[in-house]
Amino acid sequence: MSKKLTKNEKTLIMNRLLGWSKPKITWEELCEECATFLSNRPSRQTLSYHNEIKEAFKSKKNGIKDNHNNFKKPSSLSIASQRIFHLESRLQLLEVENRNLKQQFVLWQYNAFKHNITKHILDEPLPLIDRRRTDRKLT
Repeated sequence: MSKKLTKNEKTLIMNRLLGWSKPKITWEELCEECATFLSNRPSRQTLSYHNEIKEAFKSKKNGIKDNHNNFKKPSSLSIASQRIFHLESRLQLLEVENRNLKQQFVLWQYNAFKHNITKHILDEPLPLIDRRRTDRKLT
């Protein structure tokens, strides 16, 4: 059954994806997993419609494929707690950086609109740089 997902439901699905520990992941398995904590079973199309969920799914699938999903257990609780503290600190820094970048983007977006700069102009590719390399033939 296809329906719109609320922000809370998207957060629950994202958290489930981030904590996925099974040896493989498919859209069907994710839909079944979501049915356990949502009021109804979302379809693959419903889940893949949301870019955050689609990117998290793709990232998790690539991580499983590249064997990044299997991590070594720390030898002691103190090492594990240090690692958790380090990762949480890093997460907080990245969240602040992400928030600042989003604010900067909104500012640039507003200024582009104010000065009549279109998306087409903003999407123009960077110019090629001729570095006068000597390893290629000069014509």
